[in-house]
Amino acid sequence: MISVFIGMKPETIAPGFTAIGSPRAAKVSAAACRSAAAMASRFASVAARKSLLLAATGESDDEAVTARYIPSFRCTLSPSPLRGETVKTRDWPVNGELFQLIALACDVNAALAGNKLRVAPDHAAYRFCRSISFVTLEENPSGEWQESIVAATPDLWIESLFEERAVGAALTLGPRDDEPLAERIATAFAGGGGDWALEIELPGNIRQKWIARWEAGERHASDDKIWRVTYGCIDTSPGPPHQPPDLAAASDELERALVAIRSFAKRQGHLDNFIDTFETALKCLAAPPGRPAYPLDSYMQILAPRAANLLQAAECAWVFGGMGSWNDMGFEGAADIEYQRVSDDLYVAINGAILAAVNNSLGPKA
Repeated sequence: MISVFIGMKPETIAPGFTAIGSPRAAKVSAAACRSAAAMASRFASVAARKSLLLAATGESDDEAVTARYIPSFRCTLSPSPLRGETVKTRDWPVNGELFQLIALACDVNAALAGNKLRVAPDHAAYRFCRSISFVTLEENPSGEWQESIVAATPDLWIESLFEERAVGAALTLGPRDDEPLAERIATAFAGGGGDWALEIELPGNIRQKWIARWEAGERHASDDKIWRVTYGCIDTSPGPPHQPPDLAAASDELERALVAIRSFAKRQGHLDNFIDTFETALKCLAAPPGRPAYPLDSYMQILAPRAANLLQAAECAWVFGGMGSWNDMGFEGAADIEYQRVSDDLYVAINGAILAAVNNSLGPKA
């Protein structure tokens, strides 16, 4: 078996949905009453803001891909008070950019729901970031796009959301038209994978779309805080009312994908570590509501019990990293066809589970 990541940066599980609740969906349009010309103008404006924000690093695409990796992947052991077991925990359970989006969405909804807990800078989702700021992007009279600071920290940004009477936060996922690699492969690299965004719902079904720019600062910092993260608001427009996600459907899809990929792994005879991973995820999925298989991370406290189990299972099932990960394998003939299928199915199911679980923290809990 040959590594498909030879020559690429190893282990980039960390740095580096648009209809709510579906990873297969395309982007949600604005109000249907807008004219075609107005729609074209709005999408051009959104594209300009997005391009400006992501191009501000001053790096070439190759440099951005190869340089944006975080300090070495960490795996520690912690006791489970609920089961009396010792379990593996990871600082970055999924792609690091996505991990921060998950935590930030949950933290926003917890704050808006009256939870007094503030964003913890030493939490794994934020620990490696020197700064996390929030900006808007506007075109000045001369036609140039400029960034205007909204908040210098997540806590200050959340305070601004109170001033805007925000309803809550949700994740969105859209396709990446500019991605030459398959999404589950590209997600091993900074900025790769699907077009993830954080959507803030304001009164009147107004939506703000925020995307992140990750810039490597001092790459050998002694405290490992090498990232400067900037969230930019690239669109504000009407959207449909929030619909509660279908937790049962997302759970069923993830269970089917896990059973299928575990079956494939068992038949290969040398993938015990991955089999253990898939079985751990199934255990999380099967846990009774309110009795999670393993201790919940702090940002999961806002989730309903079924949603927390689903998110924990999705994070445990994430195997899409760089060298040495599930992505980094090759098979021949029928085995390779099945490997590609079960891998793609699991990737889609995990994304769907993340969307459903996190977006359950917006509005009434299922």
